[in-house]
Amino acid sequence: MKHPLMNKTDSTHYDSKETPAILDFERTYSLTDLRAWAKITLAKYEHPARAAKGQIEADKRKAKTYRDYFNFLDTIIKKYPPLSDVTAVNAYDALGYKLEY
Repeated sequence: MKHPLMNKTDSTHYDSKETPAILDFERTYSLTDLRAWAKITLAKYEHPARAAKGQIEADKRKAKTYRDYFNFLDTIIKKYPPLSDVTAVNAYDALGYKLEY
């Protein structure tokens, strides 16, 4: 399954030739931590003040990726509450999820 945050158009920094940044984050932070990050970042891209930057279409695409990621993590947390405080990578392994970064 393609990782919800992979957005080669606007966020190539998450998809490096080495270890993708998002994988490093998911090895370090819990599902709960990452869900909060996704929620706040989504709010950033949806905030009306962003329009002044002149990147409206890019911000819409970025917002979609963070919304998708938030929903992905939220679904896991709601279905499997004991996994909420483990790192995302460990949760994915426990659930047998294979994500493409």
